[in-house]
Amino acid sequence: MTVINLSNVVDVGTCFGEKQPCRLIPLGRSLAHMLIHAYTCLRGGDYVRSFTAEFKALSDPTRLRALKMILISDGPICVCELSDALELPQYQVSKHLAILRQVGLVTDSRVGTWVYYSIPQRVSDFAAGLYDLVKHHVGGPVFQRDAARLKARLELREEGRCVLGPK
Repeated sequence: MTVINLSNVVDVGTCFGEKQPCRLIPLGRSLAHMLIHAYTCLRGGDYVRSFTAEFKALSDPTRLRALKMILISDGPICVCELSDALELPQYQVSKHLAILRQVGLVTDSRVGTWVYYSIPQRVSDFAAGLYDLVKHHVGGPVFQRDAARLKARLELREEGRCVLGPK
């Protein structure tokens, strides 16, 4: 078990836009920094519970795959496009996207009969760190296959919009 000694750390400013000082050496937006901050500076508060909700939302592989595809797309992505990329039924993808939306990791918009999901325009430093982590450090064969299918599906768009619906 690794123990992190924070007894000799000096105040270094504020983290995540909070008014209270952070007593951590700035580690950028790394996952380690987010976890250490949550459990040392804000122990037991509502703020920690908000971190927990985001981590719970990303604990499901389907939601992690969906978020990764939204992050690598160049803009909003239609549910049916995401469904085809993940090779899952649209109702199942929609259920998982609703959970991501509830914790604020994605936002949705309706254009005609299509619902598009994207990253919110304004996000916390914590969420930005999670996006960076997922986009650049979560990978593997499943994500590569999803990305290839997404790329092929997005090439079918007309004027930048989904026109096919689910396959």
